[in-house]
Amino acid sequence: MTTTLERLIDALRTKVPAFQNRVFGAAEFTSAFDDAGAVPTSSAWVVPLSDSAESLSQTGTCVRITEDFGVYVLMDASTDGRGQAGVTGVAGARTLLFGALLGWQPTKDHNPIIYTGGEIVRLDRARLVYQFTFQTAFTISGKEAGALSRQQADLQAVGVPGTHGTNGILSAVDLAVDFSPGGTTPDHEALINLPTT
Repeated sequence: MTTTLERLIDALRTKVPAFQNRVFGAAEFTSAFDDAGAVPTSSAWVVPLSDSAESLSQTGTCVRITEDFGVYVLMDASTDGRGQAGVTGVAGARTLLFGALLGWQPTKDHNPIIYTGGEIVRLDRARLVYQFTFQTAFTISGKEAGALSRQQADLQAVGVPGTHGTNGILSAVDLAVDFSPGGTTPDHEALINLPTT
């Protein structure tokens, strides 16, 4: 199964020829800071930065996950002693990245990618590393791939009515209240049918 990170790397390798397939993942990121210049400029690294979750249901079985990732671009800053060449290259790199990523959905379940900002990570007389930060989001629930949420599985395990059937979704609650200790029949009953969509 291809991960979101792999899809992003593949997209940049395909859609940004200026990188000449020099788009790497997080494991190789430290090479961006190699003073020996082993990695040529016009290289990029895609690094997951953070993710956050927002519950969309009271039970936490439906969650919206927002993923932030950085595209670190190594640019040449050696053409002038002040490092301005690298800084002016940021606008060009941003344009290339926008063309490859903005509005693109890494999977059918993801929202389109948006840009959230950028910053210089390293600048010296020879090289500039700039971080472009992007974001996308998706929603997960117990319904993915027919899987049950932990709550649905627990309800099935104890035999709660309505938890067997289509995708194990709770479809009804049958309440029985007995005010008489030792009574054989409930004093009140209520059947509550729940929406299943």
